[in-house]
Amino acid sequence: MDLTSCMMGLMLLIQARAPSLEVSQRDNISYYVCAAAQQEGIDPAILGAYMLNENSMFKMTLVRPAATGVDIGLFQHNTRFNGGSSPENLQRLAHPFTAAVQAAQTIKSNIKRFGFTWQAFAAYWSPKRSSEQTLLAKEYFRKLHRHYDEVNYYLTLGKKMQKNTESAEN
Repeated sequence: MDLTSCMMGLMLLIQARAPSLEVSQRDNISYYVCAAAQQEGIDPAILGAYMLNENSMFKMTLVRPAATGVDIGLFQHNTRFNGGSSPENLQRLAHPFTAAVQAAQTIKSNIKRFGFTWQAFAAYWSPKRSSEQTLLAKEYFRKLHRHYDEVNYYLTLGKKMQKNTESAEN
């Protein structure tokens, strides 16, 4: 999927989910997530689904206490496993491009570890619980799958809008 179509789709999704979010934030999030998906060679619908699972209101600086460390940013990266809680690292993890790239790399690593299975996708939340096939891990995957369908719908809409725009220009 080209960058422009991806961005259009994610902007529509974010507008539908968080209508009060500033346009510049919506545009930045869309651009950074699509650029990260493209850079890392991952389906933008997968990356977008994780973003919805972890932070459906698109708060770039959202910080939540976790069992160990804190979870921060669009993809709720845990500081215990991602460089610690220094102010510099928190700022790094809060940046949407850094967060999206790191999420894409984690997803790819989990797929390499578990294969292309539901456990690989649930491992983003908890590799231990995913490998143990707990009910919570299965529920995380079910929620992710619903979000994947939602993101994919908006990405398809973005692609159609881009195609219509190109047709109108010609």
